[in-house]
Amino acid sequence: MTLRFPFAKNELFFAAVYFVQAAVGISALAQFLFTRNELGLDFVQLGILAALPTISWSIKPYTR
Repeated sequence: MTLRFPFAKNELFFAAVYFVQAAVGISALAQFLFTRNELGLDFVQLGILAALPTISWSIKPYTR
């Protein structure tokens, strides 16, 4: 009697990717709630705080 695994390798890969995305989303939600509650920030201030790290990538000097 041979046992066959019911899922293909690519199905396991996609399931793992979706699982990791959900875990990242849950941790991001926890970070959002922590900063909102502990720092007393409103949504506009949280948006500005989230946008600050991306400014350096948005404004790049022109190089050849």
